[in-house]
Amino acid sequence: EFFCLFSDDDILEPECVRLFYQTLETDPETADVYHFDLKFIDDRGEVIGQPGAYPPELPVNRFFSWLYTGRIDARMPEFIFRKERFRSSGGFMAFDLAWRSDNATVIRCGLRTGIRTIPGAWVRWRFSGANISHDRSETAEKRKDDATVSFFNWVDATLRETGMDYELGETALLKGYCANLL
Repeated sequence: EFFCLFSDDDILEPECVRLFYQTLETDPETADVYHFDLKFIDDRGEVIGQPGAYPPELPVNRFFSWLYTGRIDARMPEFIFRKERFRSSGGFMAFDLAWRSDNATVIRCGLRTGIRTIPGAWVRWRFSGANISHDRSETAEKRKDDATVSFFNWVDATLRETGMDYELGETALLKGYCANLL
């Protein structure tokens, strides 16, 4: 009924699965998207940081606003999706290089119920340097910027269509991510 897209170099802490099932037992119909908080680890598995914790329940418009104002962080392995909702909403959202596709997928799947955080367990996400985020070539940067603008325009249209308000900080506006929204 549920799945996650988990990276082979990240670590699911021992209590995650038990706490997920415990959450389902106490409130089985709560969410289409579940979430574990994050800890960042280095290549040796040592914790090097921990971004802001999510609240127990987070509507997707607030997820978007908080993510792009630096209040929270997000990586794909920390999310668990209800298969039925994932399929009915169109699956994994496609942007060039899959840039921002993870965030769009969370938003699209969570539109109906928001995101439910499972307290007490974390995903340890590894900073490896071996991904598209670290490609600083001019071509890659241009493609990532274009995908980001497409993502922001998609979010704006999607949230407006559903009547959800959102806020963005000056950083996103100054970077030009919202050029088509101004």
